[in-house]
Amino acid sequence: MKKYTLIILIPVLAFILTGNPPSGWNHQTLLDLRGRQIIDMMFVDSLVGYAVSGALNQNPDTLFVLKTTDGGNNWVKQYANLWTGGGNSGYFSVYFIDENIGYTCGVKGIERTTNGGANWTSLNPPPTYYLDMNILNEDTIWIVTSNGGVFRTTNGGVNWIQQYGGSTQHISMLDANTGFISTGDGISNDNIYKTTNSGSNWVQVTGETGFSDITFTDSLTGWKVNGAIRKTTDGGSTWMTQQLPVLNWVRSALKIKAIDKDTLWAVGGVIQWDQSLNNFRGVVYKTTNGGANWGYQIPDTSINYNKLTN
Repeated sequence: MKKYTLIILIPVLAFILTGNPPSGWNHQTLLDLRGRQIIDMMFVDSLVGYAVSGALNQNPDTLFVLKTTDGGNNWVKQYANLWTGGGNSGYFSVYFIDENIGYTCGVKGIERTTNGGANWTSLNPPPTYYLDMNILNEDTIWIVTSNGGVFRTTNGGVNWIQQYGGSTQHISMLDANTGFISTGDGISNDNIYKTTNSGSNWVQVTGETGFSDITFTDSLTGWKVNGAIRKTTDGGSTWMTQQLPVLNWVRSALKIKAIDKDTLWAVGGVIQWDQSLNNFRGVVYKTTNGGANWGYQIPDTSINYNKLTN
């Protein structure tokens, strides 16, 4: 896994499709995590948000859950989780149903809070660490792992049933029945599978590689990214590549978010900003016509963020 500094930039003015450093971005500073990266972040509303950290490849180590209640201007370390297994994985994902009920997954399994992150308890999944999760509600949860496949609970974590046995990196359920998984090792030999019966059966989408992120605006229209951006209009049966702006030294798109069927944002691209200094800047992509055309911004003018996430 390549190491980058993951920073969230909050847009405060209109998006301008340009290659020049634009105005309209506000730098926000997180707490000092002594070298640990922010791995994932989500907001419940415009003010309340949560973030989780990775680890430092030391044993023992501490993993952090952070919380903001003012839109990211100030953060507190809400939960410090002792980890004694070594490695640099830490947390992989955080998701909150509302301001009180939330979940994390990572090297310590699946944990849940019912009081806004003040206290956390384990949901006791099968013993391994988890790369991704999909929360339908408090009862129904899917989790995926690189060495155990896909598991689902329908009783809030009391019992887990294995639904797929191969190495799996990512999962996205569109509703209670339909969803996708990306299988493989996250580097090569990745494939995409679809279910239409809540994960009881998974069918490979022939000829398609896996994804690092996926988003749908309805049952038919969606986008997936794993470097390139590909769009489907038939529920994931076929996919078409969408052309990103041609830039030097860009690692394309790794995360994507659809606001509606026309407006999407994607991040993960990196451009070599100054070849003489060998420094890089993160790229933000945006479309307002469903991906027929993509523009881009380089929000950072001085701090040198080398990766962005959404």
